[in-house]
Amino acid sequence: MGIRLRTARKLLDKDPHAVGLELEEIAEQAQGNIQDIRRLIHDLRPAALDELGLGAALREYAARWQKEYGIEVSLTLPPVEEERLPVAVETALFRIVQEALANAARHARAKGVQIRLSREGTQVNLHVSDDGQGFDPSAPRAATHVGLWSMRERAIQFGGEARIESAPGQGTRITITLPASGRSPVQVEAREHN
Repeated sequence: MGIRLRTARKLLDKDPHAVGLELEEIAEQAQGNIQDIRRLIHDLRPAALDELGLGAALREYAARWQKEYGIEVSLTLPPVEEERLPVAVETALFRIVQEALANAARHARAKGVQIRLSREGTQVNLHVSDDGQGFDPSAPRAATHVGLWSMRERAIQFGGEARIESAPGQGTRITITLPASGRSPVQVEAREHN
């Protein structure tokens, strides 16, 4: 945009009509950039996550994502959200869902994605599966494909685990299990000894 504005400035005396057209295009570009930035900011930490909790944020995000990509999303949540999870756990689960959906759109060529969130005792379970083209998990991947790595790292950060199952032509299944407390057993043990 800066280059285009400098060009318009140079044309101002020579061709005012061309400058007017150029400025209109720059204004449209600026408006598009503003919308992109707002969407990115919203996706970083959606207000629904803070105000209403993980379930509401996932419903909102899944509906918007389904509309944008035309891939059907089935979302199953606990019937009533009991006590809220720690903010860090909700954020990690939300980010994992974002990454899984991004992978389904970018790489899987999926027609449908199922997301299931459940709480069992002291654990939170997240299952995301798609009906896409799948892949060989043992095959080396390019360093630019960090989505699966980041999901695993988020789970490990909270003392949880991530299991990723896939095969060519058979879709992908991601299972994340985290402690509902947001603390890994190692963190809990260290606190008890101090």
